[in-house]
Amino acid sequence: MNLSPLQRAIALTALTVLLVGTSADHFGPLPNAAWAVFFLAGFYVGATRWVLPALILCALATDYFTVTASGQSFWTHHCVSVAYWLLVPAYASLWYGGTWLRSRYRPEPRVLLTAAVAVLASFTVALTLTNGGFYWFSGRYTQPHWAEFVERYVFYYPSYLSTMLAYTGFAALLHIQTLVLLRVFPRLTSRTTD
Repeated sequence: MNLSPLQRAIALTALTVLLVGTSADHFGPLPNAAWAVFFLAGFYVGATRWVLPALILCALATDYFTVTASGQSFWTHHCVSVAYWLLVPAYASLWYGGTWLRSRYRPEPRVLLTAAVAVLASFTVALTLTNGGFYWFSGRYTQPHWAEFVERYVFYYPSYLSTMLAYTGFAALLHIQTLVLLRVFPRLTSRTTD
């Protein structure tokens, strides 16, 4: 998929606003869109070298400011431990899932199956890293064991997946709508020399 630099900049700006807005509760009750943002940024922006590290820093800074703005210490917050840093490879797995889909993208209906595989695979890797990391390495569970880990993983998987699917599904609908509009009004993409 080839987007112009302006289109990539617009996509990145919109995704960054969504990342910050939902992570810091600026948009009210909307669930955190961070995971979908990393996947969609990989798809729409692609392998621009500085974007992934910049988005990771933005997500980490947003977490820091959200926690400290509530009057808590970031370093002693319940969710922050050595396992917190597994967010970096988790975000990267989502990003690379999006770039993998981008490299296989064709504007045809069967791409939806490829997109579903990319979303599910990268989501599962990210959840395994974060959920598993928190369970095994955070020190919050004094006697961790596999049965409890699997129980917790199975419990959280559907709710986190539904959030991921809601955001990526909405993006897919916008994407399809844009493709339809461009076919109906082809002059929107052509340059005129009037």
